[in-house]
Amino acid sequence: MEENGCTADSLTLNCIVRKLLHKREVSKAEVYLSKIDKHNFHLEASTVESLVLLVSNRECDQYMKFLPEKYRPVLKSRAG
Repeated sequence: MEENGCTADSLTLNCIVRKLLHKREVSKAEVYLSKIDKHNFHLEASTVESLVLLVSNRECDQYMKFLPEKYRPVLKSRAG
C-alpha cells in the first residue's frame, strides 16, 4: 500500500491482521502488527479476540514466535 502512496489507517491494519490470523498466516500478520505499533495505533477488540483464539487452541508455541514480543506475555497468560 505504502509503495503506491496510500498510508493504511488503524481500521485497515486491524482488518488485515484479523483476516491473516483467521487464515493462520501468523508470520504475515506480524508484519501488520508491527505497523500498528509503529504508528501507535491501538488493537481493536476483535483483533485481540482473534489473537487470543489463535493461541488458546493449544498451538500457541507454534505461532507465538511470529508475534511481536510485546504481545507474547499477555497471550501466554490467556492460553494457559
